[in-house]
Amino acid sequence: MLQPFTPEAAFATIASVLRNLCKDPLPDLALDTRLDELPGMDSLKSLHALALMEEQFGVEIDVAVLDYHLEQVQDVVHAVCAACDKSGLGAGRSR
Repeated sequence: MLQPFTPEAAFATIASVLRNLCKDPLPDLALDTRLDELPGMDSLKSLHALALMEEQFGVEIDVAVLDYHLEQVQDVVHAVCAACDKSGLGAGRSR
């Protein structure tokens, strides 16, 4: 059954993607966790993470999001939520 899309659901999925991508024990992830403090995270892994999130959520994240630096987990959540809103999967809709 499809779950309603919410920022909280987006955070849970994003946290899972980051944990799998880093393959190292991560600190407790929070919205204000800095991406550059995650073990092994670099610009290439950040792009890989965005590609995985596009696949996971079935959306295309606007490349303009890369014009400003994604510094914290909340920046990624905002980018995913914006892409979901743009594609019609905003809060309250199923994915």
